[in-house]
Amino acid sequence: MAALYIAGTGAFAAEIKEYARDAGHDVVALIEWLDPARVGSRIHDVPVIALGPPPDEGARFVIASGGDLDEVAGEFGALGWRGAELMHPGAHVAASATVATGAVIGPGVVVGAETAVGGHSRLARGALVGHHTRIGSAVSVNPGANIAGNCVIGDGAFVGMGAVVTPGVNVGERGIVAAGALVLRDVAPGERVQGVPAAPYES
Repeated sequence: MAALYIAGTGAFAAEIKEYARDAGHDVVALIEWLDPARVGSRIHDVPVIALGPPPDEGARFVIASGGDLDEVAGEFGALGWRGAELMHPGAHVAASATVATGAVIGPGVVVGAETAVGGHSRLARGALVGHHTRIGSAVSVNPGANIAGNCVIGDGAFVGMGAVVTPGVNVGERGIVAAGALVLRDVAPGERVQGVPAAPYES
């Protein structure tokens, strides 16, 4: 497999490193672009390098930082980096599903038939995604979330731990579904919802 670089040096980078090694990737380095003091050190037993152009044409990266996944992907892409597809061997992705480059599929994840997962999206451990669903780019689906069939989750959206999105419901671009929410109706772009049933809230 191609040499893999991990964007980010925080706690979640340790988990992504384990996913990658379980999947047979060679993790070369963590990439830091916010804290120069970390560059040149070893974090999670992996060398840390500064963000710059990829060292060779075969280099690929996945994102392990928090915050805006789309922004990070754009910053790396502008320097010539290309995303890897990281799929943990403990996940089940239907043969008819598609997973774009840069996406991270964690252990215990299930992705149903004819479903599409966009670039640089992150499906954390135990997340369930039903059939004929579209997960946009740079989406965070957190541990234990359950997204039913025939849903659309817009670019940059966030689905919290243990949240349930019921069949045919759409979450708009950059919509936020809080942990444990039960979503019975569409979530507008940029809207934040929480509770059972889910209702809008202000941050």
